Amino acid sequence: MCRTSLGAVKGYFGYAINKGVNSAPLNNPLALFGGAAPVASTDSRDLLLAVARPWGANTVVASYVRKDDRTRFDQDAQQMGIAYTYAFSRRSDLYTSFARIRNQHGAAYTEGNSEEAGTGDRQFTLGLRHRF
Repeated sequence: MCRTSLGAVKGYFGYAINKGVNSAPLNNPLALFGGAAPVASTDSRDLLLAVARPWGANTVVASYVRKDDRTRFDQDAQQMGIAYTYAFSRRSDLYTSFARIRNQHGAAYTEGNSEEAGTGDRQFTLGLRHRF
């Protein structure tokens, strides 16, 4: 992933090539969105674009992720998200975010987090974080 700073705005870019079995597994293969069971891709490309705008103790982040499935299933997905944080200190902040995935051709990618894979195509978070 690349990161660049344009004044107060920071830009982020990431690109991945996924080839082979288990190179791009589904985060929750049991989450179906009406249709045939999804198939994990063995040939795909991922693109991430994001911008972060800090001002004072506040930061707003907007992101876009695209999954380009190059198998015969063509199960692509696009995700857009927005987040806001308010820093109480260097180690503590309040955060909220919203993200949505649009699956295509029977793809079943879900919104989740580091603790659970998620079951739907939308996610709203609100929390208080302290880093030790």
